[in-house]
Amino acid sequence: MKIQEETEIPESPTSDAAPVDESSLNILIVEDDPTWIEVLTELLEEQRQSDGAISRVSRLSEARARLADRSPDVILLDLNLADSKGLETV
Repeated sequence: MKIQEETEIPESPTSDAAPVDESSLNILIVEDDPTWIEVLTELLEEQRQSDGAISRVSRLSEARARLADRSPDVILLDLNLADSKGLETV
C-alpha cells in the first residue's frame, strides 16, 4: 500500500475587493416561503455579531428595486420565486 505524502494547499490569490466590515454586515433575504424566511432570519439573528440589518423581500422585482437603493453585503437568494425560476434568477 502506497502512502501519499502531504502536499501544501496553495494560498488563494488576494482580491482587489474592499474588505467587508463585519461589524455592520447587511444581509438581504430573497425568499417567497414564509417558513424559510422565518428560519433564515432566526438563524442569522442567533449567529449575528454585528449591528447590520437583515432585510427580506419575496420577489425578484422587489430585490432589484432594493439593490437600486443600496447594496447589501450578502444576498441569500431563492432560485424558485414567483416572478423568476432557476438560473434566470441570477
